[in-house]
Amino acid sequence: EEDALNTLTYVERNLMNSDLRPYINDAIAQRNYALAIRYLQLLNIQKLAQEGHIKWKHSKTNAEFANEIQSNSLRDGFEECTRIFDHVWFGQFELEESDFSRYEQLFHQYQNQIK
Repeated sequence: EEDALNTLTYVERNLMNSDLRPYINDAIAQRNYALAIRYLQLLNIQKLAQEGHIKWKHSKTNAEFANEIQSNSLRDGFEECTRIFDHVWFGQFELEESDFSRYEQLFHQYQNQIK
């Protein structure tokens, strides 16, 4: 678990230069669904920054990122993903594979909207 957190810290600090797919896939393979959701949220942030909807800064909160997003539909989608992330990451409960699959689908739908 400590290795996963060290890796997460590294990825967060180097977000704009990281390929998140291997980290997401690894977390899913380990059935660490909370960590996979965290990486999916980071992928949202990375895509938003790459497309110019937000300015990436490691110290910003999800709320600060949401406030930067001009498009109402993109902001609403980001806030929905953030609610899921907060619930899963800070909820301190075991996430079932079926719940994760549903959440993962929502994150992918959102990421496909970011242009």
